[in-house]
Amino acid sequence: MPGLIEICDSVMELWQHRRSELLKNADSVIGAIENYENSENKSNDYDIKSLIENAYKSLSKNFDSESGGFGSSPKFPSFQNLIFLMQYYKKYHDENALNMVEKTLRNMRLGGIYDQIGGGFHRYSTDSIWRIPHFEKMAYDQALAISAYSFAYSLTKRDLYKNTVDEIFNFVKSDMFNGAFLTAIDADSENEEGKYYLWDYTELKNLVDEDFMKTVDVLPQGNFYDAYSRPTGKISFTFHRI
Repeated sequence: MPGLIEICDSVMELWQHRRSELLKNADSVIGAIENYENSENKSNDYDIKSLIENAYKSLSKNFDSESGGFGSSPKFPSFQNLIFLMQYYKKYHDENALNMVEKTLRNMRLGGIYDQIGGGFHRYSTDSIWRIPHFEKMAYDQALAISAYSFAYSLTKRDLYKNTVDEIFNFVKSDMFNGAFLTAIDADSENEEGKYYLWDYTELKNLVDEDFMKTVDVLPQGNFYDAYSRPTGKISFTFHRI
């Protein structure tokens, strides 16, 4: 498939040499849209409130009350769902909507899906409790995370949410911007998934004190498993939920 640069070159070539054809096609598309908008057969029977309620009920049904988020593994951050629920709470004052949001935001922030050292969210969790991430980082996830945690802070004034926004912003500024924004950071380092983010128990123990070892979910046998659910002996940071 053509890449973005090839597509841009093709667009420029068409605009310079076949502009009249493009404009004619554009007029045709606009005309088709206008005809549909003016069609007598077009249905306007949208019940917006029912659509909103159905969306809320669907999210409530699929909510994981133990760990937050929706559905089971693999589990994605789905920040757009959390933003919807906060809008719902703001409109209808439904405490359950806000509780779902807070359960999810807190457990994600304390889990392995969040880079506890460098900041920023990995793409998704391979398990249902946010512990073991797929280590790729996407720019759009960081943007949506900033929106979701900012919204949550505006509703609750919890410092955890504000600090998370600051950390993600600093991560994006330092690691995902160099004159232009990177779309993603690969999960692999030196041809091994997550190598950059994982630790050995002895390596970590020599760097931090006992209090820190008790604060994070650190086990001598490790807590990170490979794609075949085999223990690797490696450690991915996860804070104990409080």
